[in-house]
Amino acid sequence: MFDTSTAQGMLFLQMLGSFSEFERQLIVERTKSGRLAKGEKKLYPGGKIAFGYNLVDEHLMINYEEAEIVKDIFKMRCKGITYTKIAQKHSMSKQRVSYILKNKVYVGKYKYEGKVEKNKISFDVPRIITSYTFTKANKIENSICFIKK
Repeated sequence: MFDTSTAQGMLFLQMLGSFSEFERQLIVERTKSGRLAKGEKKLYPGGKIAFGYNLVDEHLMINYEEAEIVKDIFKMRCKGITYTKIAQKHSMSKQRVSYILKNKVYVGKYKYEGKVEKNKISFDVPRIITSYTFTKANKIENSICFIKK
């Protein structure tokens, strides 16, 4: 260890901090450049794969069994069925249903922003639902109102 009560100890501590910041910045730069390189090639840049898709040779491909569930979720929501009832039918959480309904990957638009790297990667992938269905399912949420009895 080192003694931070001395000038040399404080200098050493500050140097360690500077090297840590430098290493963190290098990791961010390498991660960003790697993701951007994959994004330019229309390859999946990483992260959790959306329900309804599989990763095949670094490309998102439709998982047809899960895609049927995704279609049913959108169909049910277009009919005005609540997140809770949809979630119960498909044994998933309301949050997962909400995430599926709001994710534009299902209309064939993959987008990755990146919280730290700010990548702004986007490209087309095979779609599971139409833009019309996506819009209709998401308008339901905004038009639901509560009527007093």
